[in-house]
Amino acid sequence: VPPGETIQGGDIDIRMNFATGAQEARLHSATGGRKATEAAAPTRTTAQGVTDPNATYEFRYRVVELDDLIDAATVGLQPRLRDRAASRVQIDYIAQNLNAEALLKDTGELDRGSPIIGSDLVVESGNGRVLAMRQAVTENPDAWQQYQDALRGRLSSAGLSEQDVAEMRAPVLVRERVTPVDRVAFVAEANEASVLGMSPYEQALQD
Repeated sequence: VPPGETIQGGDIDIRMNFATGAQEARLHSATGGRKATEAAAPTRTTAQGVTDPNATYEFRYRVVELDDLIDAATVGLQPRLRDRAASRVQIDYIAQNLNAEALLKDTGELDRGSPIIGSDLVVESGNGRVLAMRQAVTENPDAWQQYQDALRGRLSSAGLSEQDVAEMRAPVLVRERVTPVDRVAFVAEANEASVLGMSPYEQALQD
């Protein structure tokens, strides 16, 4: 029966739609005989509490535009003034010594590794790291490119793909908090630095 022709039989009209069948056949061939499925969900990870080591928080990995991240201080979640001399020194240090591994590694800790955000893109831990990365884009472009290359190498283990960063200008890997919390208390805990015995860079990474 030609496409679109109607076969009438009693009270039943049957329209043969061969175009749809052809499209499905092409899709079947293009996917190697498998039906299209949704992309795998991002990998989830956990971190221990700082003030209470028995507490565990869950996160999912996500890539976002660097400039879309929101400093916690701008929404009243973090009182620290980023223009203070000590904070500026820390931010400058991270920017000048940008370490992709330290910013991408799954540390299992709240105050180190990839920044932690809420679903609204507010940075709950790692505001100093975010500011340093923004600074490194222009002041330390070689290290920033190394971060970008390392990030792409990390996508698969984070349950992400090249498609997730394809349209981004400056993608960064973050941990989006999944565990419900008292947000003010969580931000305070996540920024509770235990700096004894740490190198200057390790201390800076906790900011």
